[in-house]
Amino acid sequence: MVSVRRAVVLSMAQRYVAFVIQFVASIILARLLTPAETGIFSLSAAVIGIAQMLRDFGVGEYIVQERDLTRQRLKAALGLSIVISWPIAFLLLAGAHPVADFYDEAGVASVMQVLALNFLLLPFGSTTSAVLSKELAYNIMFVNQTLTALLGAVLCVALAASGFSYMSMAWASLASMLFSLLFLVIVRPQETLMLPSFANLKPIAKFGGTLTIGRLVDQLCRRAPDMLIAQGLGFQAVGLYSKASTVLDAFQDFFVSGISRVATPAFAKSRHENNDPHAAYLQSVQMLAVFPLCFFPLLGLLAEPLIRALFGATWMEAVPVIQIGAISGFLSSPYFLAPPLLTAHGRVKEILAVQLVGGLIFIAALALAAFHSLEAVAIAGTVCTVVKLWLLQRALSSTIGVRLAELLAACSRSATVGAIATVVGATPLLVYDGTGPGALLTLALSGVASVIAFLASIFLLHHPIAQEVLAWWKRRKG
Repeated sequence: MVSVRRAVVLSMAQRYVAFVIQFVASIILARLLTPAETGIFSLSAAVIGIAQMLRDFGVGEYIVQERDLTRQRLKAALGLSIVISWPIAFLLLAGAHPVADFYDEAGVASVMQVLALNFLLLPFGSTTSAVLSKELAYNIMFVNQTLTALLGAVLCVALAASGFSYMSMAWASLASMLFSLLFLVIVRPQETLMLPSFANLKPIAKFGGTLTIGRLVDQLCRRAPDMLIAQGLGFQAVGLYSKASTVLDAFQDFFVSGISRVATPAFAKSRHENNDPHAAYLQSVQMLAVFPLCFFPLLGLLAEPLIRALFGATWMEAVPVIQIGAISGFLSSPYFLAPPLLTAHGRVKEILAVQLVGGLIFIAALALAAFHSLEAVAIAGTVCTVVKLWLLQRALSSTIGVRLAELLAACSRSATVGAIATVVGATPLLVYDGTGPGALLTLALSGVASVIAFLASIFLLHHPIAQEVLAWWKRRKG
């Protein structure tokens, strides 16, 4: 079994490797496919994406957090996954032509029909992947997911070059799913090749249903700004808000998601071994909160040169949205591990309450702010974040007894490191001249200065992450 530290490294490394593979493939595909061909696949994938929110139905999380995962319960989890995924597949197959007729594009039906086949295969691979996550077997998952991404990218490019047009991406997706399943059959046949059970599905459905409702609410909150801003402020404002959201979500996409994939099984494992969850959470926050406490203050201060360098002067109105959003990220630093911990303890109702209450407040505030300004929309998001953090604090307190004062104390050293890195990293702004080349130079100097300040301060302040850096360096030398 892989250690938690190595699992985190492998999980994050897999995300970065997959990103590089997909980025290179997208550059090549942009020269092989027209925007119209890409648009047909994107539209079809968007329709499929709505169904994808339901397909797993929280079965993976149930497997990870279940203390006594018997063979019968694993078969029942597979059975529920089939009960959910297969009807969705048939509905997508049946609905492909009506959707294509609605958009007056026959290619949409062809893509949807191929992508729908993935839902027939998904239950067998997802249950096995959940077992691997529970065991922290991220070495196996790294190999599987990396090879799958590489195969999909190579096959997609080859098919596109051979004239398969938008279908190249659909067939590559199906081939990737088949390869991933075959890999799992070889390495873990005992979980992949078993008969499903359709008895005693209620506990799994109750757990997964609660989790799925929360995801739907979260997805609604993600889509609501585009719809409401378009009505109140126009499509240009939608584009600006979307660009700001892309920048703000970078930390979530490239750090939190990689950590969270390991954190849930790690917290569940600690719980099953009767370790102290209170101490485990505080230790995790003490070590990892330093990253958002460094990232978001710097992002807020460097938002102007960042937008100018990456997207150009046309997008400068997104800067205030990023700066306000960075406040939300900074305040959330002690809580980004709270959802994985609550999930690991089976407290999905608390997570649902956070999403429902926070989501309703956000949509209500957004309905007013979207007719005023983008800054008002960003402020509404920050207010919603504060409410969610209050609810998360209550959930943590009732679940593992963590008090706000303890969380702040656990973050104190990280906050000092973040302050030092921010002050030093923002120094190049003193010579920033407001031009594109000046923005690139400012970002480069800031990156070097903040990394040096970060490394120096973690050692001077004896931050726990410094010990991890030293251990990594010793292993590398050895």
